[in-house]
Amino acid sequence: QLYTPTSGQFRLTGAFVQPDRGFPDHSDHSLIVLADGRAAAIGVKPGASGQNTAMAEIYAPSSGTWSTAGSPVLRRFRPEVVQLPDGKVCVAAGDTSPPTAMVPNVRGVVKWTDLFDPATGTWRRMADMGQFREYHAVTLLIPDGRVITTGGTVIEFGNPPNSADVEAFSPPYLFRGVRASITSLSSSAPTRGSVVTAGVFPQTRITSAVLQGTGATTHWVDTGVQRRLVLPVAQNGSTVTITVPASQDLVPSGHYMLFLMVDDIPSVARIVRVP
Repeated sequence: QLYTPTSGQFRLTGAFVQPDRGFPDHSDHSLIVLADGRAAAIGVKPGASGQNTAMAEIYAPSSGTWSTAGSPVLRRFRPEVVQLPDGKVCVAAGDTSPPTAMVPNVRGVVKWTDLFDPATGTWRRMADMGQFREYHAVTLLIPDGRVITTGGTVIEFGNPPNSADVEAFSPPYLFRGVRASITSLSSSAPTRGSVVTAGVFPQTRITSAVLQGTGATTHWVDTGVQRRLVLPVAQNGSTVTITVPASQDLVPSGHYMLFLMVDDIPSVARIVRVP
């Protein structure tokens, strides 16, 4: 369904391609908004009859339809899903119940991790998580570009916690080259439609700015700002100029991480608040 905030009304839109999304039990997927306005549902039960073959589906608002977007080697449901500043999506852990003999698991929950590229519908396996973690884990993107996760080790309430740690995933972009640093920022509370200037070091060409909402996750629901905006920049030497979009639909009020990008390599972000 699509919801119109001004009228408070729901209306039907296109249905998922694959039938089993967990209703009326838990939802088996995470839903994220992509920078181009599409939405991605990631996570699916393999299905007893094998009908659920794609772990991701993409919703196109222009047509009101869903289409499948490929699968990794190991399909899972209820994974940890975090969108990254380069547009790829970290999809970690998840449940394969009934347990698979293919990989180590605890009651079907695995450590398996992938990067999903919504632009191409392709998946790339990453290093395994350090712990088996189910959907009660808290997993967030942090300003230095890593993804941190904690909790979720009491798998289906059937075992005591085997970890009280916080572990971090370092995406490939952290190893690809020199990262720019934001040395100054003209405002930490930019209004919609305003211009923000940032100092950058070293004086390298910035290809874009990414304004990405901070997460606030509990029990698998993220009540943070569900936005990743890719913004054009103007640059004069070590000064970068960014215009915040004027639309409240594009930029809801709240806290964001501002990354300066050199191709797919993000700077360490500055936290800003759009009032």
